[in-house]
Amino acid sequence: MLSSIKDEIDLREEEIDEKLIDKVYYYRILGNQGKHYFEHYSQRLRILYQGMGGMEEKAARALLRKICSVDYHPINLAFGIYKQETGIDDYEKFMDLIADLGNDFYIEYDPKKRTHFYSKMLRDWWRVLLCDNE
Repeated sequence: MLSSIKDEIDLREEEIDEKLIDKVYYYRILGNQGKHYFEHYSQRLRILYQGMGGMEEKAARALLRKICSVDYHPINLAFGIYKQETGIDDYEKFMDLIADLGNDFYIEYDPKKRTHFYSKMLRDWWRVLLCDNE
């Protein structure tokens, strides 16, 4: 983000203000210029979540789609998404997937039994990705 702000200042000779930061965030980071920063997060799902005949990736994407649309998502509702996408009613396997998504820095699971995205920037990018692909 800082290098993008510097690039914008050098290019436009503008002062750093809220408008410039918003412009950099929404166009350089979340826009087409920043696609390469985050694209691997989507590609990794295809590579690392191949379990259950592709159902694990499908469930992971469905969970991320829902979790990125809210600040916090209750774990019991996330389990419902998992069951719907996989047809498997195994809470332990579901929690393994939640742990994997957490270890890969997509989401965090907090003790209040809620999930949320690991970072605001990744959450915003994921929402942009979903809007572009729907």
